[in-house]
Amino acid sequence: MTQRKKQTLKLIAVSSILALIVLMTIFAPHLAPYDPTAVQMDQRLLAPCAAHPLGTDALGRDVLSRVIYGGRASLLLAVIATCCSMGAGLFIGILAGYCEGVVDMIISGISNIFQGLPSTILMIALVGVLGSSSSSIVLALVVTSWVGFSRLVRGEVLKVKQELYIEGMRCIGASHWHIIWRHILPNIRTNLIVLFTTRVGRVVLSVAGLSYLGLGIQPPTPDWGEMISGSARRYFRSAPHLLWAPGICIILLTLSIHLLGDFLRDWFDVKQDLVKEL
Repeated sequence: MTQRKKQTLKLIAVSSILALIVLMTIFAPHLAPYDPTAVQMDQRLLAPCAAHPLGTDALGRDVLSRVIYGGRASLLLAVIATCCSMGAGLFIGILAGYCEGVVDMIISGISNIFQGLPSTILMIALVGVLGSSSSSIVLALVVTSWVGFSRLVRGEVLKVKQELYIEGMRCIGASHWHIIWRHILPNIRTNLIVLFTTRVGRVVLSVAGLSYLGLGIQPPTPDWGEMISGSARRYFRSAPHLLWAPGICIILLTLSIHLLGDFLRDWFDVKQDLVKEL
């Protein structure tokens, strides 16, 4: 079997898992057998059975329904935060790489400061100060993620600027906006797509981590991280299904996203050091 065929099979397998999870969260209202927030204390901590395939939690809520709904908020916040991070990083990176000089020096200095700060601690601190709301979580994720995009974009812009056709466009009077939009962005979009894919997986883990610490998505909204930090942490010995159900979902989602990013990197022949975690 050729290398290209192996990559294609890998893409099909990974894409199928990812598509299944995404579709499950999108159509959660039609797939969930119960209301994920309905409390039934007379059915608390039931083991998996016919009525409740994944059992119930400490408040009698159906675990399967909560698992189906649990990825909605995490995926939505991850995609929104990554898009905002990419937008901010793209603008700042192009500004630094295209203008160079003093502008590049100032932006690079600020980037180095953010690069030196522990991203997880900074994210927890920001959410703790601003409060556990969706906007606070997105802001904290953007603040700790934009540097990776900006450094990648800056390096690529500096490289593309040296090409002869860019000099030729300047000589015929092309505007800066035309050069950036029509000639620089198309040359860096592949790297951005790969970095975006890998970053989404990391952000999903960050959202789950915040929820586990009680700083992320707040109950009664179903969330995989909150499910692990809630009943699962207290009853994992007597009711292990409370732990492995959301845990497996988090692992499958992040693993499929990262594998998809690896596949895209190999497919587009992007150098690994360009999309490493910056």
